[in-house]
Amino acid sequence: MNRYEFATMAIRTKSAASRAIHARPSPRQQRGAATLVITLILLLAMTSLALMANKSVSFEHKTSGNYYRHTQAFDAAEAGLDRAVARLQMPSLRAPYIDSVTGLVVTANASTQTQMGDLAFRFVLTNPVPANPNLVEITSHGYADGCTTFDNNCAVRAQVGQRVLFRPLAPASLDAPLITRGPVAAGGNAQIINSDVATGYTIRAGGTVTLGGSANLTTPTGTLGNGVMDASVTASDAGLAGMTNDAFIESIFGDSKATLRLISEQFTCSGVDCNAKLDGINGRPIWVDGDVHLNANTAVGTAADPVILFVNGNFQLNGNAQIYGIVYAIGAQAVDASGNPTLHGVLLTENGMNVTGRVTLQYDPAVLAALSRFGTYSKVAGTWSDF
Repeated sequence: MNRYEFATMAIRTKSAASRAIHARPSPRQQRGAATLVITLILLLAMTSLALMANKSVSFEHKTSGNYYRHTQAFDAAEAGLDRAVARLQMPSLRAPYIDSVTGLVVTANASTQTQMGDLAFRFVLTNPVPANPNLVEITSHGYADGCTTFDNNCAVRAQVGQRVLFRPLAPASLDAPLITRGPVAAGGNAQIINSDVATGYTIRAGGTVTLGGSANLTTPTGTLGNGVMDASVTASDAGLAGMTNDAFIESIFGDSKATLRLISEQFTCSGVDCNAKLDGINGRPIWVDGDVHLNANTAVGTAADPVILFVNGNFQLNGNAQIYGIVYAIGAQAVDASGNPTLHGVLLTENGMNVTGRVTLQYDPAVLAALSRFGTYSKVAGTWSDF
């Protein structure tokens, strides 16, 4: 190799080495590439987290929406249950559902459905124990989202159930046409009658009993002479006299005055204006705040549809007024002045009774039997369900 060729080779080798040196990335270029890669990785991670968070929010939103709609359906079912219990409490509202003779649920009317905007409910009544007509099972279905089919085709639905037991309001223990915590003074032509052999009592009083004038008693053995009393009269009964007024009413009806007022049809009147308000009413418990003076030809209750009349005041019976059922006088003494009024059933007073004219108090077991459908339904503990 000559000198020229050697010089040429050296130049080429140097040039190749120079190109190799310039082709290798610089440290600055290497750091820029690493930053880009890390940025892309972080961006991808942040995007994944954002997608996961959005999916989680969407899932929670759906869950909250489903829970809200289910809560609406459950509240509707509870509303249906409350409606059913409330209707069973009042004889007039209960009549379509409960047979007045057998006490069993009327199958044709056992189901009631109600639409309330986007919500609805349907309650169904059954007798879970056929041998016990007093036991009723209420199953209430609630629906949301505007469903109108009232069945399992509704996507959002809930169900609750409760058993209730009927407790008669009119007690079977009433055995006399007149029962009072106070004294009894009967004069004029008062007639107090009990021809029922199973009971036979005419008067039960916590105070003294006096008969004057032409007042007389009729017992299963016949009519006694004017002013004559026998064993059908129980006077100065320590058990009655020792009770408070509240204990007296609770011993008979099993509930407080506040509860009895709540489950009765309520009126407010005073004196003779009660005639117009009460005339012709039958088949229900009635609570009157104020004095009640029935006269003329006023008729309250019938033999088939008697009443229970609670008088939160004084009670007076005159004219030709006719009452079928039980009268409970909370106020002062019951007074008769004239006419021929008749009470077919039982008169109960807290403070005694005074009769100065002709009045007939006649014990009627058939009327009391008809009153057996009056009462309240109480929830049976441990029978509530939500499935």
